[in-house]
Amino acid sequence: MRSATMHGAAALIALALLGFASCASPGRPAPVYLGEDFESPEEQASESAFTQYVEDNLPSFTTFKLSNGIPVIVKSNPSSHVAHILLVIRGGSLVASRESAGTESLALKTMARGSRSYPHRELQALLDETSTSIKVSTSLEASYYSLNTLDKYLKRTLPAWAETLSAPALEKADFTQMVTQARLGLESRARDPWSRTTDLANAAFFRGHPFSVDPEGSLESIENVKLESVKAWYSTAFSANRMFVVAVGKLDPWKLRWDLEWGLGRIPDRLFPLPAAAPAFVPEDEGLQTFPFPQAKGVGYVLGNFAAPGPSHPDYLPLRLSMMMFEDLLNAIVRDKYGAVYTPGAYIRSRAANFGTIAMFKTSSPGKIKAYIDEAAASMAAGEVATDDPEAKHGENRRTSLEDALPMYKALLEGQLYESWRSNASVATRIAESMIASGNSADYLLQAESLPDVTAAQVAAAFRKYVLEGRISWVALATPALLQSVNAGDYIRMGKR
Repeated sequence: MRSATMHGAAALIALALLGFASCASPGRPAPVYLGEDFESPEEQASESAFTQYVEDNLPSFTTFKLSNGIPVIVKSNPSSHVAHILLVIRGGSLVASRESAGTESLALKTMARGSRSYPHRELQALLDETSTSIKVSTSLEASYYSLNTLDKYLKRTLPAWAETLSAPALEKADFTQMVTQARLGLESRARDPWSRTTDLANAAFFRGHPFSVDPEGSLESIENVKLESVKAWYSTAFSANRMFVVAVGKLDPWKLRWDLEWGLGRIPDRLFPLPAAAPAFVPEDEGLQTFPFPQAKGVGYVLGNFAAPGPSHPDYLPLRLSMMMFEDLLNAIVRDKYGAVYTPGAYIRSRAANFGTIAMFKTSSPGKIKAYIDEAAASMAAGEVATDDPEAKHGENRRTSLEDALPMYKALLEGQLYESWRSNASVATRIAESMIASGNSADYLLQAESLPDVTAAQVAAAFRKYVLEGRISWVALATPALLQSVNAGDYIRMGKR
């Protein structure tokens, strides 16, 4: 069970520091805002009635555009000596094809190996000497290419990082190594029962949706990717109109502007056709699909995905709070009462096209576990949640009302938000995710600001709408013998009715 820790003013200050604005100072070039897809900071502030903490910290954000149109958001953090520069390339699964999926990921990872002026060995020596990292990752909606460095080395590391983007070497040996690593990673996922369960569950839930194409690719698709494919991707899809930059640290925005102009400003705008926003999920499959997996070694894995509201939807915070409560009930009932699972989970994500997950990691009773999940869901439906209070009603079950528990869970969620913004890298990621989800970098601030207004009735209604009455696509993976005890009929509905 979580322990309630109210961060109070500290959490509000954390929220304030993550505002999105720029105030043009006399003698400095006025910032260029992010275009019609993005609201200006002043518009965001006036529309959201920011707290005084947020308003006081709006000047710590600066925005401008490079000459090729790439928007840049700079968040000043004078207390940190770590600079984090994040290039975001919008698209992800939305611009990938099943036959060539993985091309963008392999291209970016090959680019990170070196450039014309910084061959791999020289670049690696610089990174090692300065304790700097260049990291590449891909997601369903974007790819990320980051530089994490001490600010005292920024004048050396930023040009090297930027040149891997504007003039990458794209050497055959580097590409071959990245393909080998990708293949090994995919083979490892296929052998791991939990990774396999997750992949199968996502494949079932994503069927018919743009997210059905994994941007990391498959074993089949990466075999289709050649160095020529990577070079062709770079000359057509590596386009300024897909990009924006988030920079967080002890940074001078105006110096950074010129430094980025020298590097990223050289990237051409190839007018790459941007995809439409991902549609909301309407699952084609519900109920249970089973998959035999002899390597599971006497345990099973169960995972269910369901459609969920995005961060800007009024149901988002109520559902997120309800899933925190439900996860605690799963721990109290499925794990502690019945000893039927090693680790249960329940959560939603923070995408515009959003979904949630109920997960049972390592269960010895896959044939019984849905009944235990239903017992936890029935408790939620009755307005009762788990508690550690020894004086709580219902004796050993230790339950309290959802209404009485809500203040604690609000404090826990506030603390989670605060913890997720501790490092410059995590701050940059939250800003990027917010912009991808809505085009408004202040959305996560609005979420936290509205947290105190969430009611118990809203939490209960959200759980009922999306979990009890929603369509859940379930997958169970186990040895063939264990799967014989699983009844697909148990998974048609959620909770005892």
